[in-house]
Amino acid sequence: MTFLPGQVIRIEFPAQGYVNPINTTLEFDVTLQAYGTAANEITRFQNNIQSIFNRVRLLYGATPLEDIINYNMIVRALTEWTSTNQTGTMDQTSISEGIGGVTFGSDGSATTASVQGLVNVRQAYIQGCDNSTMTTALNLSNGIGPGMVPNNILGTGLTTAGTNRNCTRRYQVNLALGLLTQDKLIPVKYMASQLAIEITLEQPTACIFTQPGGASGAVPTYGVTNVNLIP
Repeated sequence: MTFLPGQVIRIEFPAQGYVNPINTTLEFDVTLQAYGTAANEITRFQNNIQSIFNRVRLLYGATPLEDIINYNMIVRALTEWTSTNQTGTMDQTSISEGIGGVTFGSDGSATTASVQGLVNVRQAYIQGCDNSTMTTALNLSNGIGPGMVPNNILGTGLTTAGTNRNCTRRYQVNLALGLLTQDKLIPVKYMASQLAIEITLEQPTACIFTQPGGASGAVPTYGVTNVNLIP
């Protein structure tokens, strides 16, 4: 099932055993769709993939225990202000959470001499569409983009007719809910499957960074699939 912007993802904890919230993660695939007609565009998500979560609610039955509106803005601010990965270092944590700043690398050119300079970590190595082209020799900020990162897939239901401009990355994150960031075990075996998380997906205009560069057609959007809670 593909969840689209504005839709709600509901996850229920089974009534089995105890949950260690510190080690509980949410895993999902995010498919990013670039403009329908390609040009020199740059498209990527905002820092931290949880930028696609507009609202996160923790419920016990019909009672809300936590309700964070503008969840994405809070998480992105915490990422920019407190994270070390966004300074340019890359490890398995930064990739799985969609966090990155800039790092030294090449422009990805396959037809001309490669230009070295600072590249955006999320754009070049995590997920994004960059079809920018070189206009000036040794211009470190305007090289040839790496194209669709990390891959290009079919069959997501997001593709516009006659085009295939999608890329998918799997992420695994810890939710920034109070109950899930403390070290006490949660006795879900006594909670009759009433403990649940509801996530409302953000609109593309609020979580996707893009420079059209002449691109047209269908505007960038995204979809979420293969959602799994790993307690």
